[in-house]
Amino acid sequence: MRMNEFDRAAWNSFAGCEPWSGERETLPLIGEGRFENGQRYCLVLDRTGGCLMVENDLVNDFGGRCLEMAFPSQAAARAFAIGIGEPV
Repeated sequence: MRMNEFDRAAWNSFAGCEPWSGERETLPLIGEGRFENGQRYCLVLDRTGGCLMVENDLVNDFGGRCLEMAFPSQAAARAFAIGIGEPV
């Protein structure tokens, strides 16, 4: 799955995300797309885990579907996203 670093719009939508720190602070990642049924989704990965928001999903009102799995680096989060592939 293709992920991009946060931009201003992503920070406005997911202000509670945490960047990775180190030699160079690295930003959280965000990926967006559509499932085969046409519903849009947004996946956010940061230092503390992930969040999946799906269009018209009532779970979004409670923070979306959470992935409680800390990523030690942005590279690890990106590798996770590549590993899961494009959601269907």
